[in-house]
Amino acid sequence: DQNEAYNDGGAIFIFNTVGFFKESNFSSNINTNWNGGGALKLESSSPIIQNCNFSYNRTEANHNGGAINLESSSPTIENCTFTRNKSESNSAGALYIDSSSSPTLTDNNFYYNYASSQGGAIFAENQNFVITGGALVGNWSGWGGAYASNGAVNSTFSDVRILGNEANKTSSANGGVAYFNTGTLGGTFINCEISGNRATGDGGVFYRGINRFVNCSIVGNQAAAAGVAVLFTGEEI
Repeated sequence: DQNEAYNDGGAIFIFNTVGFFKESNFSSNINTNWNGGGALKLESSSPIIQNCNFSYNRTEANHNGGAINLESSSPTIENCTFTRNKSESNSAGALYIDSSSSPTLTDNNFYYNYASSQGGAIFAENQNFVITGGALVGNWSGWGGAYASNGAVNSTFSDVRILGNEANKTSSANGGVAYFNTGTLGGTFINCEISGNRATGDGGVFYRGINRFVNCSIVGNQAAAAGVAVLFTGEEI
């Protein structure tokens, strides 16, 4: 707890390795200047991270990942809790996934994480983003209260409770749940509960993309400007 690093992960930098973290607590760690990851920075590594708690970690760097930053890494992250982590200058309040990473995310809970830019809990650039089980609750950011993607990303949410997230940094903040940047391949939501999410701009649930909702409950979401969902030419639900 309460570690600080100038570069590459406030507590631990993991390079070209496997192994596991189990039932560990990462709290109040800080990455101050470069490469993100308030608690952990993984590069070319694929450990198992299981039953861990990440709370009050932050990156002050102009990079991503208040708790974890993944670079060319594909860990298994399961049954972990991310609470009140921050990306103070950029994106991914809790978890950043670069274009060469492919984590397995199962039954994790993301509570009240914050990003100054995009993705209050998660910011993904990998081709196929999948999250299964768990919850995204009360996260907030400028764009994409819970989640944002960048580039040609397929985003799949399965059996996830998505409650009370907000894009609220400015009056034009978009995507209460998700902000899909230009180039998105769309999102699929399966058996999800999506409720009480809000955007001070457009899209109380999502902004941009061809998106599918299968057996989802979508109740009480709000946008101050245009609609619960915002689509552009050629896009669809």
